Amino acid sequence: MKSKKDDPTFESARATLEEWHVSKAGKRFNLYAEVWPIDLSKNIYIKHLRGVCPENLFESGLRALAHSIEKLAVGTVIARFWGLVDFFSVVDAESLKAGFSVGSLAAYRHHCLSRDGHGDVFSSRLRPLLKDWLQLGCSGVTSELIEEIASWSTKHPERAVAVNTLDPDRGPLTQLEETSLLLLVTAAYERGDIKVGNYCMLRVLFACGRRPLQIVQIKLGDLDDSFIEQEVDGKERRLKTIKIPRLKAKGGLWRTRFRAVPLSDDLWELVMVRRESLITTFDALLGKNGLTLAEEFRSEIYAQLPLFLSWNRVESSIAAIASDLNNAEIKVVSEKILRLAEGPDWHMSSQSVGPIISDESVKLNVVGRTGRNLHLFPRRVRYTYQARLERAGCSDSVIAWNMDHSDLLSLNAYRKNGPEKAAVITKVMALKMEKFTRVFLGQVIDSEAAINEGSYPEKSRIYIDGKEGATCKTLRGCGMVGLPRPCYAGCPHFRPWLDGPHEQFLEIILNERQRDIEAGLPDQVVAANDHLIIGIAQVIRTCEIRRQQIQDEDSRSAN
Repeated sequence: MKSKKDDPTFESARATLEEWHVSKAGKRFNLYAEVWPIDLSKNIYIKHLRGVCPENLFESGLRALAHSIEKLAVGTVIARFWGLVDFFSVVDAESLKAGFSVGSLAAYRHHCLSRDGHGDVFSSRLRPLLKDWLQLGCSGVTSELIEEIASWSTKHPERAVAVNTLDPDRGPLTQLEETSLLLLVTAAYERGDIKVGNYCMLRVLFACGRRPLQIVQIKLGDLDDSFIEQEVDGKERRLKTIKIPRLKAKGGLWRTRFRAVPLSDDLWELVMVRRESLITTFDALLGKNGLTLAEEFRSEIYAQLPLFLSWNRVESSIAAIASDLNNAEIKVVSEKILRLAEGPDWHMSSQSVGPIISDESVKLNVVGRTGRNLHLFPRRVRYTYQARLERAGCSDSVIAWNMDHSDLLSLNAYRKNGPEKAAVITKVMALKMEKFTRVFLGQVIDSEAAINEGSYPEKSRIYIDGKEGATCKTLRGCGMVGLPRPCYAGCPHFRPWLDGPHEQFLEIILNERQRDIEAGLPDQVVAANDHLIIGIAQVIRTCEIRRQQIQDEDSRSAN
């Protein structure tokens, strides 16, 4: 006998039913539809459940899943959905005629342990879903069943392996790797080789360590410099913050809970540049489509624009408004635009964040500690952020707050090793380490007379430990004269001379570091100049290569 699920007449009637729900990410979906959009880029396809779920549990399963979508993060929802599909795929449908049973769940738990080596699919996906199933009053689950399975202990997979093993390709970046990456990114931005949006995204990720879904939910109105902080000396300072939406707080819906993160002055200036760029482009798009904003709506609409938006979706929305409301009043058009801007549809997909930062890292040719190109992805940035907090000596509660955890439990899996310790670095070691990360971004020149700026020594000459040794392409526009440390550590305008006192300067810095170690200073203080040591070593190595080139040229000329 054909079941109702397989009856085309029944399915046709079902397709006309409507029962609307809203996901935590703000997307509306119909319980009876075949596709449930749960955020900007992810959908749940009911056909996968329909193909394996017994008819007597199908409707209840839909309602339990819909409840999860309304309350939980996207990743958790998808995990629960596939956990349920996996259960029905493994367990005999005959054993489920009266609903879920202890026997069917015990068999599935044993199957997971044998297949995966742990029972995470059962304990973290299926069991919580069945608990919600019961609380909703849906058929198929009893309170006695939930009490029984709640007592089952389950082996969990090992967490945070990449972090705790300090995996060189997947774990947190070292201080040198992080410094090198950010220096190269900044230099690329100054040259115009990286778009302001991508540069801003990288800087915000490294500054706050948040998840991609949190980053893409930020709106321009979340940028706040209204708070005035009182300094110790009595002076007032304007605190610049960015309010980042929270994700894993229980019961939180889309953009209803926030946590403010302070920004440095230079990062604030960057996001302001990004803000002005977005508004200018948005106004140009409106003008292109013959639309104008009512003045009373303008500032509110601007505040609702995403910091990282999907221009394709914005352009199609604006074009549709221009077509549908061609002769409408400016106020009506503005209200429609505001409603769209307030929602999630114009925000960039969180899935776009990973490819963007990975592509930029590849283009910059950043080399890691292994000598291979640095592999960068959002979770690795988050690991790096936490490692930086640990190196700074922050307490567990401070780290948890900055990582946007609601409690300290999540830290336990990430704290097995602690921060890396500062080790003694000799001159020989420094010269060997220089190949593993890129810090020096300038160019070695044969002499002061080799470039035009050398004609103005009183403006361009840089003194290294009191000795002449380099030229500045910007005529010391930054104000540095006898302080060449920032020059070696990432300035693209630095032009060290071939015969400059670079090796003597390296000895000075290494001696300072050794004294810090012997004095028992904290590791983060000792390691503060490690990127500078690598930068000087790279200058020395570049000079050696150039001297060899000159020697080879002289030999060829003599012959």
